[in-house]
Amino acid sequence: MDINYTYHPNLNKSKPRIMTGLIALIGLALLFSASFLPYPAIWQGVAICMLAIAVYFAAHYLLTDFTYSIETSQQGFDEEEPVETHDFIILRNGRMAARIGMTAIVKIEWETPENKKVKSGTRIFNYFSEWGPTRICRVTYLDTSLENGEPVLIRFLSDDTLFGYIESLIGTQA
Repeated sequence: MDINYTYHPNLNKSKPRIMTGLIALIGLALLFSASFLPYPAIWQGVAICMLAIAVYFAAHYLLTDFTYSIETSQQGFDEEEPVETHDFIILRNGRMAARIGMTAIVKIEWETPENKKVKSGTRIFNYFSEWGPTRICRVTYLDTSLENGEPVLIRFLSDDTLFGYIESLIGTQA
């Protein structure tokens, strides 16, 4: 079954844009007016911190873009018939951030308030840049580079089609 599907969420970035601009504007105003206030060094420090927060918000929410896809690839050796496998790929700003084989994925689910708690010690990776995401999908896979295959949780944004493809491919790989 040849599946190639890509999901690129269109996010509303107006809230982070407004907050970033507001924090930067207040930081700049505070930086230039600090000499007129008592304890100018403290106000300049606060202004620098506000500008640093604005840069963080811009880098994390405005300039970061994720694309999620499922790709079909072939594995095999010269003597063997090639075996079709599927990979779940996450791109951050066009560069590969994660590539997970469907054989390693154990579970996929929508994040709800009931299952938001995660077992202590579980590694968690967030691959989304939405301000207050509403629909987060969670994939758990086993990191086979460790002895016991430690579970790793990946959080990302998904649509129903991508969720359905991943759900149907779990356990069907050889």
